[in-house]
Amino acid sequence: MDAINQGLQLSLYGITITFLALGILILVISLLQVIFPVKRHVQETAERPTEPEPEVEADDDHSRRVALAAAWWYWQKKRSSSLGKQLEQGPGKRWRKS
Repeated sequence: MDAINQGLQLSLYGITITFLALGILILVISLLQVIFPVKRHVQETAERPTEPEPEVEADDDHSRRVALAAAWWYWQKKRSSSLGKQLEQGPGKRWRKS
């Protein structure tokens, strides 16, 4: 029973030290936030003129989707077409019979 008690005591010490370190870290972060508050730049954003965002045309979005689908289809066909040849060749020159 002495070994079990010693193990439990050691675990308790470890957990206590871990949570104390976490508490100290939270305290330091809180103190640094009080000492160095976050500066808000509200006036800068109000003074800047806002420009309208350019609208993306529906045709451009559609053509991007078509191009992406075509590229994916091409990649899939290219990758799967040589699978049998790669399996017949084996993993590399090292493993081939001389």
